[in-house]
Amino acid sequence: MLCPPAFAQLVSSPDFGFLVEGIEIVPDTPEMDVMVHRHLGFDIGDRVPQGTIIESKARLEASGSFREVDVHTRRGSVPGAIVVVVEAEIGRRIHFETGIGQEDINGWYLNMFGLRWTSPLHRGGTARLGFHAGLETSGLFADLEVPRVPVKSYDGLIDLGLFDRTWYVQQGRDEYRQTLHQHRLLLGARRHSGGVTTTFWLGTLGVDPSDSLTTEKGGEDVDVPTGDFLPSPKRVHFLETRIVLERDRRGIVDPWRNGTWTGVQLRAADHLSGGGFWQLEADTRAYVPMLDRSALAFRLQARYTSPGTPYHQRYLLGGTRRLRGFSSGRLSGPLGAQAIWVGSAEWRHPLLGIDRPEPRLLGTLFFDVGDRWDARGELGSLSAGVGYGFQIQLPWIQVMTLEVGYPITDEHDVDSVVGSLTLGRSF
Repeated sequence: MLCPPAFAQLVSSPDFGFLVEGIEIVPDTPEMDVMVHRHLGFDIGDRVPQGTIIESKARLEASGSFREVDVHTRRGSVPGAIVVVVEAEIGRRIHFETGIGQEDINGWYLNMFGLRWTSPLHRGGTARLGFHAGLETSGLFADLEVPRVPVKSYDGLIDLGLFDRTWYVQQGRDEYRQTLHQHRLLLGARRHSGGVTTTFWLGTLGVDPSDSLTTEKGGEDVDVPTGDFLPSPKRVHFLETRIVLERDRRGIVDPWRNGTWTGVQLRAADHLSGGGFWQLEADTRAYVPMLDRSALAFRLQARYTSPGTPYHQRYLLGGTRRLRGFSSGRLSGPLGAQAIWVGSAEWRHPLLGIDRPEPRLLGTLFFDVGDRWDARGELGSLSAGVGYGFQIQLPWIQVMTLEVGYPITDEHDVDSVVGSLTLGRSF
């Protein structure tokens, strides 16, 4: 798997890292090729420091999929270029999993318990079953990935979910929560090409809203009817298609402070009883390294859904990852927003474990600003919040973020300070 000679001419001093000219895998089988590349952390054409190549052996071993792992290099065709050689044997195929997980578009979740089947059908893919607890979504999820199915350049995907999602309603200073019982079945195909991952989905989604809202009164949860705030509960089913484009240029080392990530999702859904809607979502992030391993992180997200969208498929504005300094859904109204945009800027500085690939403690200062068009399509007023936080490395959980935010725009019936404790990084 060596690159063409012309490619190897773009090589600078090894002081800036080695150019990976080729990756050789022993034994050279389609199953090993897929499994090794999933965990290696770099690919042909990447420039990586020597420490990253050394750490790749630990990553392969930590995956639990291999035994007798050896990673070494030999010189490439020109100075500064190398060929990485990976020798390993496939180990256990069934694994018990816990800890944190991440979906770049949908956010972080805690895998309370799960099973992972490595390389089902000896095709190098993965099958998972687990109970996930997220910021707003919790339930049972299963997925299957089979490389080179249905055709060589695509991976076949299956996604199953039986889960509850929380819808937030704010009235004055009171918060109400509705549980949306949901189930989904999606069939998909994914392709990697030119640094862009394209994923196509087709499937069904069922939503069954609970017939009451929950709020806290006197330190206890109390149920109230939905009629004061929301339409009467109605079970709905959708037939939907999705196209997701992702371009990940985050650094191999310190991804929290190096590189860029961009994602775009187009979704079209039809009610099985008639009618439908469509949505377009875009999210881009940039991480700029600064002195002393500090970083500036930026994020801009925009989301739009067409008129006639059911309220529980619209957007919430306010809360973690959706405009900090405000509680969840505070700015979008009971029926959600037809469109939102949020810009975020964050300063990150290591406080503990500064020499580790992942510092034990990062301190952050942040500024968020955004706006919304309500369920009727009317533009709201600009809202902004500032605050500080701590991103903490913990055993098992991995990363947890504590943030305290303050609104700095004049809003009606908002708290003067909002704290949150969430999984993963802010973005």
